[in-house]
Amino acid sequence: MNALWSVYGLEVSISVGAAFLTAAGIRLRLWARGEQDEDAPMLRQFVAYLLAYLAAFAAVRGLEGTTRYLVMIAAAALAFGVTVNGPAPLRSQSYARSVGIALCGIFVLLGLYALLIWLGVDLSQDI
Repeated sequence: MNALWSVYGLEVSISVGAAFLTAAGIRLRLWARGEQDEDAPMLRQFVAYLLAYLAAFAAVRGLEGTTRYLVMIAAAALAFGVTVNGPAPLRSQSYARSVGIALCGIFVLLGLYALLIWLGVDLSQDI
């Protein structure tokens, strides 16, 4: 167990911290707006983002090329869907719609990025 923790402990620690901060940040933002009743339960958001961060780390470590990015996109869309869906049950059409919206949003951003690269705009350089 110590060998496993020494290899993956940092990724797990980062994932737990990032998932907590993400869920807490979303909760604080909605609290500041007075929209707490429209927010998904904190535990549900924490678990969704924890799984998304862990899937992203696993994809970076274990996959190559396009497959790596597809796994990361799918994990992010599922987590974003939990946030967008709010308190509604996850076994519902609204959650599937929320995940679809998140996937489309991610693919639109990737398309814009590809268009900028095709036009010769290098986003890795300072403007």
